[in-house]
Amino acid sequence: RAPDRAPTPPGAALPPALTRRRSSGAVTAIAYAARPTPWWRLPARAWHYWRLGGTRRLGAEVRNYLRWLRQRPRA
Repeated sequence: RAPDRAPTPPGAALPPALTRRRSSGAVTAIAYAARPTPWWRLPARAWHYWRLGGTRRLGAEVRNYLRWLRQRPRA
């Protein structure tokens, strides 16, 4: 957390956009509010990860990104 942010008190409610609830009212998961990377930025990201760790790192990042796309909730 950022040093200038006030700490979140224990038991504080999350904003409704960040929670997913069952019909019983129980919170099942926290949904990320992040959006996918726009298509025109993907080549620059690929180049970045390839420079960091070569083909192996790029492959791992591609797999992670695709897994994230499949698991994120649809709007």
